[in-house]
Amino acid sequence: MSETVINEGISVNGDMTLNFGNYLVKEKIKVKDFDVNGHMYSVKTHNEVTRLEQNDKVLMECVAGASVWNFKMNEDEITCVARGTGVTNLTLELAPETEYNFFVGGKKIGSQKAGLVGKINFSAELNETGVDIKVTRVL
Repeated sequence: MSETVINEGISVNGDMTLNFGNYLVKEKIKVKDFDVNGHMYSVKTHNEVTRLEQNDKVLMECVAGASVWNFKMNEDEITCVARGTGVTNLTLELAPETEYNFFVGGKKIGSQKAGLVGKINFSAELNETGVDIKVTRVL
């Protein structure tokens, strides 16, 4: 992970995790219909916001923009490494009315129950070397 940003907007790793976002550009980068195992991903990214959608559903939005590496998501957990500059607000669209724990840099920073549409929000202090992000469903 020697690069800081994903210049092409989105890429897939051999383990099928995603890399997306470029927080250094002022001009928007848009990628539509990026196919990974039959799922269509779209990315909009620049220095102010990075947004990842799967099959027209928002998965993650970062304000200010970020670069997200090794993004992996299943029904119980999301993991990734996020790079950026300063405090970034992250919004995830998950299972409605379900409680989640948030971990940033290996430390639990809180928990939140998703609302009726499944959105949750939290903030993380990002840097250019990367911060581990993990969100787990409370069972």
